Amino acid sequence: MKLLSNKISLVVAYAFFALLASGCASSGGVDYNDSMHNDKNQSIKDVKPEVVTQKHKTMDYHTIVISNIDGKDISLTSINFSYDKFKLSDEAREIIKNNNEKINPVISSNSHVKIKLEGNCDEWGTDEYNYALGLKRAKVVKDALINDGISASKISLVSFGESNPVCKDRTQLCWKKNRRTDYKLLP
Repeated sequence: MKLLSNKISLVVAYAFFALLASGCASSGGVDYNDSMHNDKNQSIKDVKPEVVTQKHKTMDYHTIVISNIDGKDISLTSINFSYDKFKLSDEAREIIKNNNEKINPVISSNSHVKIKLEGNCDEWGTDEYNYALGLKRAKVVKDALINDGISASKISLVSFGESNPVCKDRTQLCWKKNRRTDYKLLP
């Protein structure tokens, strides 16, 4: 009788876990890699022209941030990054130079003004990973500012990870916009 009871318990446990596993099916989310390539047999050569075309749409990927310091509006362009990267592209270095040309006069004439760099990520990755990546993105921009002559004591960093998106659509263009470091000038 005890053997029969053990078999029934085993069958019930198996049925329970089968039911539980079927309830854990895919949530219908978008897989980053699948959304990039509709054709699994598509080669890298086939993908490159699309990437080159998107590169020419530079302003689509940058958010303009307006800071008001002493009654003056200053437009600063956000620095965008590739997926899962924190390395500055040549384009990003050029944007940093242009931003510095606007920031330097303000900082030299207002000793109290500071720069806050806000690192951001797209929704891919864990919260912890994205906070760390956002901080690395802000730090690499800080290092570029320091190399251009801005004092490190004038710069603060913060990471929002994926919690501060500028775009909430689930598209490649939107994810690219969210992979950025924003500038804020603090009086």
